[in-house]
Formats: sequence, structure tokens, C-alpha cells
Amino acid sequence: MKPGIRKLELDRFFKMTWPTHSGTYVLQKLIEERREVIQEVVTGSVKATAALRSDHEKWITLAQRYTTQPREVLLESIKNCDLRTDHDLTMTYRAAETMFQLDIIKKDVTAEMENAFDYSFLSKATGKSREESVSYADYKAGKKSSL
Repeated sequence: MKPGIRKLELDRFFKMTWPTHSGTYVLQKLIEERREVIQEVVTGSVKATAALRSDHEKWITLAQRYTTQPREVLLESIKNCDLRTDHDLTMTYRAAETMFQLDIIKKDVTAEMENAFDYSFLSKATGKSREESVSYADYKAGKKSSL
């Protein structure tokens, strides 16, 4: 937590964003040195996501095991989760804009983000092209992910 951030600002931030999902972030050096390993990790993640998306009970059971949260908490939490295998940057754009508006980050980097993501691993694992994701221009025009 950043010193000086008030709880009200964090509440506002989380209310302004919509259900999010995690991504896989890898050092460029590791990609260059072990590209095949990164591909295996991404492909495995896509397969695991598909399996959990189709079996919410399994998802809850695993979440209980690894987080030790009570089932009731996880049943509520799952409502704010969206297991996906696409890379919908609309959520990333919105989070970056909101962090800038709240002065959590000092520079609005939203327009620069699109080119910073390497879609090749995800494309290989899912068969979907980068063009099927929402571009920054599309996002600014109000387009949402098709999923």
C-alpha cells in the first residue's frame, strides 16, 4: 500500500474498475533465454483456466485450499472474478487511467501500454490473434471486449 493513500481513494478505485483477471508478466530476459518454457506456462494456464471456468466447484475448492478463505467469502468473491483466456486490455487501460487520476502514478501511460504486451504466447495457446483484442483506439471510442 502506498503511504498517504486514503481508504476512500482505494474504495473509489475499486468501484471504478470492473471484474478483473490476472495476467502473466515475464522478464524480457527470460523470454529471450527460455521462450519454450514461457510458452508451456501460458499454454498450461489457458488449459487450467478453461477447466476451472467450466467447474466452479473445483475453482472454489482450490481457492479454499490456497487462500484458506471461508467458502461463503469465496462464493461472494467469485462474483468479482472473470476467468478468461483473452487479453482484454480495456481493464488494464481503465486501471492505468484511474491510478493516474488518483495520483497513484505520476504519468498517464495508458496510450503506451498496447505496444508493451507480447501476444505471441497467448495467440499460440488460444489461436486468437492480437487484433481480436480491444485496441487503445477502440477503447477510447467506447468499445468493450466481446467476452
